[in-house]
Amino acid sequence: MAAPGMAAPIIVNDDVENPEARRELVARLIFNAYCNTIYLFSFMILLMCCSYYLLLHLVISYMKAHSSPTPVTSVSPTPRTISSNDKYGK
Repeated sequence: MAAPGMAAPIIVNDDVENPEARRELVARLIFNAYCNTIYLFSFMILLMCCSYYLLLHLVISYMKAHSSPTPVTSVSPTPRTISSNDKYGK
């Protein structure tokens, strides 16, 4: 008897002399292992995509929170007018 949440153990009867039944059992075991592998890899890919999305969301929110509130712009100096009293204006 299997524990709760665990798969039931597969009992292989070695006394079976029928090679067709043995081939069917082996084929079923291989197919189950193949399906379980596909489920495992698809779950891992889904988990990686979700964690990547969450990490990207955290980085973007961190960058928004720590960025300067106003954009930094370069200030050009005001143009200087030359008056007649200026010593360089003559």
